[in-house]
Amino acid sequence: MLGLALVSVNSSQLHAQSIFYLDTENGGGFGNNPNSFLWATFSPVWTTDSSGNSSQVAWSNATPASNAILGNGASVGASTAFLGGNISVGTLSVVNGTWTVNIGSNTLTFDSASHSNLDATITDSGSGPGSVVKTGSGTMTVTTTSNYTGGTTISGGALRFNVANTSIGPTAINSGGTLQLGASSTLPTSTTLTLAGGTLAMTGAFDQSFSTALAMSAGSTINFGSGFGASAVAFGNSSGQTWTGTLLVSNFSTAGGDTLRFGTSSSALSGAQLAAISFDGFGAQIDGSGFVTPVPEPETYALFVGATVLAVFSYRRRQLSAAAGG
Repeated sequence: MLGLALVSVNSSQLHAQSIFYLDTENGGGFGNNPNSFLWATFSPVWTTDSSGNSSQVAWSNATPASNAILGNGASVGASTAFLGGNISVGTLSVVNGTWTVNIGSNTLTFDSASHSNLDATITDSGSGPGSVVKTGSGTMTVTTTSNYTGGTTISGGALRFNVANTSIGPTAINSGGTLQLGASSTLPTSTTLTLAGGTLAMTGAFDQSFSTALAMSAGSTINFGSGFGASAVAFGNSSGQTWTGTLLVSNFSTAGGDTLRFGTSSSALSGAQLAAISFDGFGAQIDGSGFVTPVPEPETYALFVGATVLAVFSYRRRQLSAAAGG
């Protein structure tokens, strides 16, 4: 946690399922900076109405989590909210100014069933490592670049990045969770990814390279999506990992130009790992450059089935014609 002096606690506390506004007119001054605010369970800098006329209250990590709005009231320009401990929030919205949330060495948990945008920059600059956890069934779309090192855990709903990121730390996708990446939202190549029952999903034509090995602790999915054009996902040599469960690769189209690669050789996956990959029910093969493809390829299989059906139909038609002629 940041080295902070305690602030006297207001007797009022936040209530669940509510919206709270950071009081930018009266709550600033943390670290002698009028544009800095302390976000903590002991710092009364929040109000319960958009006008700012209600009493200031401290944050409460309620269940279900309350929603937070930054930038309400007078414009304070570029501003920062510093976490003074672990914080649980539903949605986090910016309505005025440019905001950074410095999580320090704390954990910021987003727990909401609603769909929302995150327009604030998350960082742990100068006092990390800090981490982010996504729970709840909603989809949170991150629209600004993030830079924190303590890690990202997705245990519910979807965490969707619409921009490239400097760092989100080691990333785990648990059962019920989805990490969504698109054409403009790549992660640093050094990001370590663990599939723990969740889904890595493409939301557009996509090119993501990880220099690190793929870890898998439970059956998981890589979903290439459909209608986006060619997508490419590459991992480092993963043969040293012990995978658990089946890796389902869905909506993969060799004909459409999709590629899945591990390392740069056929030894980048063990035999057991290769056997654990299913392309929508088809097995997997790896070539000398590390590219993994379905076997047989679905497009080839479809042509084979079509040709077989046509041949059987033609044969039956000839039999019927012969019988009628006899």
